[in-house]
This record gives sequence, structure tokens and C-alpha cells, in this order.
Amino acid sequence: MSKLAGMGSLIEPELYSALSSLTVNFDMDRYIEVYSASVLQERGRSSHHEASTSSSKTYEQLCQNLDNDDVLTTLRELGFVICRALIAYHAILKYHSEEEDREKMNEQNKSNNNAVGKEGSILNSLLAAKDSIFSFALEKFTIFIQSCDFAFLKFDILLDIVDMANRFTDFGQKYFLAESSNLISSVEKQIVTYFLRYHRERMDELAMFLENEIFTLCPVPYQFTIFDLQICTFFTQVDSSNDRIEVPKKLESVLQIIKSHLLPPEVSSPKKSADNFIIHSLPQRNPVVQLNFPDQLFGLNERVIAVESLEFVARQLDLMRPVIESLIPINKSGSENQFSELELNLEEFYSKILTVIPEVRLYVFDCVASGALKLQILQNSVANTKWDTNQLQSQHSQYADFLLKDFEAFKLRLDTIATESSVNFSIETKKLLWDRVIYYAFKTLVQGYFI
Repeated sequence: MSKLAGMGSLIEPELYSALSSLTVNFDMDRYIEVYSASVLQERGRSSHHEASTSSSKTYEQLCQNLDNDDVLTTLRELGFVICRALIAYHAILKYHSEEEDREKMNEQNKSNNNAVGKEGSILNSLLAAKDSIFSFALEKFTIFIQSCDFAFLKFDILLDIVDMANRFTDFGQKYFLAESSNLISSVEKQIVTYFLRYHRERMDELAMFLENEIFTLCPVPYQFTIFDLQICTFFTQVDSSNDRIEVPKKLESVLQIIKSHLLPPEVSSPKKSADNFIIHSLPQRNPVVQLNFPDQLFGLNERVIAVESLEFVARQLDLMRPVIESLIPINKSGSENQFSELELNLEEFYSKILTVIPEVRLYVFDCVASGALKLQILQNSVANTKWDTNQLQSQHSQYADFLLKDFEAFKLRLDTIATESSVNFSIETKKLLWDRVIYYAFKTLVQGYFI
């Protein structure tokens, strides 16, 4: 008997090991053999509740210690093992259910009644543990999702993780009729964390781009027009007519009565309501633009870009005028004044606003030319010059040398900006700048003579 007891103690660990291996690599024939041996050992029921603890760290700590590069692979292996174990559970459940049906169909004598009861107890235990088994598996999967830091994962890895979570949710719904709300909420929280970090980084990149590249010349050919832009024809599939829908007069009268009772007179007019509620924010200059530095000619680089952009937009609007006029609704009611205001506003815009755009270049460059030279010093130098005939010198006055050096300094700054900048300073731009600088220089000379 002692030898049999010793052999039994040696067999038990082997049975537990065999049962553990069947949870992932399930084989029905091998399970029948292991189960039969377990019945002989009278440990059939307790063997289903054995658990092993082989790690000194908790499961959550193991998940938290994973590197970002290993998250996807580990989660894929975890999901594979959990699903294989759950599939093995279903196969074992099916075996015991069929075994019990076979036992009930056979005529049993009294000596075999105990075996039937034992089989039924195992099946009942498996059925009772169905929800807890999936809950345990779901808990492990959810803890893994919660413990890992998704904020710095790659976007493709995030999509794969979301796909695996959805597949695991469908698996639980299909085979266990179980909802995975905790898993879904955990994935959503991790996605929010990821996109908060992603959005913050993109906004930082955008801010850096705007700070450094906002006044960089856009690589658009001079011959480019707005009609060269691509047309997204797929938007035309959902285009609908703007014609007014015919409304019964009775319904229209009811709506007018409701409007008169609900809306006060001061907001009944669309124009008045727009003036009262629409607040236009004043434009503000970008802090990157420095307009007070003489070495940069008071933001000449940015001024050239602004002027060229404004003239470009004006040219495009001029080309678009026939298209805009064609979009004005056709007068079907016969009233001549119905669309006259819109047409007058359009005509006023093109005749009074676009026509003065070329003059903007002159006034913008005047801001540079009027401060490019040291005009106040020049004026004082001219005013302090003695014009008595007995004090006239054979050489020219000092203010002439001062003006010549000031012109040389202006030329040097202009050439430096034109060379270092990506903006194309045309010959017309340089000619206009020199013309305005010379104009202000001679104006200052005249003012100095009369002081």
C-alpha cells in the first residue's frame, strides 16, 4: 500500500501538468485519458480548481513593466492564449455534456449510480463557472489594457490594439453571451489619452511652423490662378437645389403669426440681428513680425510678402467676378429692387476697393522709406549749415557726406535682406523703394533749407 501511495503522489503532479497543457493545446483524446486517470485518483473535481503562482511580481506589475515595443506582441499572445483556453473550456464542457447524456441513455444498475452523479456534478460545476471563467479572462485582458501606457505608442499599433479588443469583445458575446463594457471603456480612455498627447504634439508643431514659416514665400507660380485648383467632384453628389420650397399659404401664415408673437421687433430683421450679435474680432499682428528694427528695414521682408499676397488675391477676385455675378439668383418675381442691393455691393467692392489695391504698395513701402534714413539728423545738419557768401567753402558740406553714407548703409541692408531672404525682390520693388527713399531725402533737404 505504501508503494501505491508513493506512486499516486508521483502521478498527481503529472496529471496537473497534463491538464495545464490542455488549456492551450487541447486534445480530446488526451483529455479523456487524463480525466479517466483523475477519476481513478478521485481528484476529478478538485483538479479543476488548482492554481499556480510562479512569479514574484503581480500580473499588473508585469504589464506595467512592458516596453512600448513589446505591447502589441504581448497583447496578441495574451489574447491568443486566453481564447485557446476558453475554447478548451467549451470543448471540455461539450465532452462532459455528451458523456452525461450517454450515461443517462444507458440502463444503469445500482452499482453505477455514483458514477452518474459524479459526472453530473462536474458538468454542473463547469456550467456554474461559465460566467466567472470568462470574467476572469476579461479581467486579465482589461488589466493589461489599463496598465500599459498608450500615449506614446505608434498609431498603427494603436489601431491593431483596438482591433484586437473589438475581436475579443465579439468573442465573448458570441460564445459566452457576456458584455465587455469594462474593456470597451478602458480602450476608450486609452484612446483619449493617446489623442490628447497626439493633438498636443501636433499643435506644438503647428505653433512652431507658424512662428518660423508664416512669412515664408509660398511656392506658387506667378501664372497660377484660382481656376487651376482641383475640383472635388465627389462633393457634387450631395449637392441640392437652392430653390425655395413651395409652402402652403396657410402654413406660411401660421409661421408668420408665431414669428410676430415670439420674436421682438428689434430682432425680426436679419440685418439688425446680425449687427447686434455678430462681433468681429480685430486683427492682431503676429508677435514674430518686428516692425521697429532699422537693420531689418522695419519688417521689409514681411511687408513685401503681405503686398504681393494682397495683389495676388485681388487678381484672383478680379478673375472670379464673372463667376460671382453668375451666382446671383435670377429674379423670378419680377421685382427690380429685390437683388439690386447685392449687385450694388458687388459693384462697389470691385470699383472702390479692388481698384485701390495697387496704391497699397506705395503706402506700405513709404513706411520703410520714411524711416530707412536718418532724416532728422540730416535735417538738423542742413539747418546748421552757414549760407553766408563770405563763409562758403570750395568743398561740399558735411551733410552731403552724411547723406551719401546713409544711402550706402541703406543699400547694404537692402542687399542683405534680399540675399538672405527667400522672398523674390523684383526690380520694380527695389526701384520703388529707392524712388521713395530719394523722395524723402530730398524732401528733408528742402525742409532743412527753410528752417
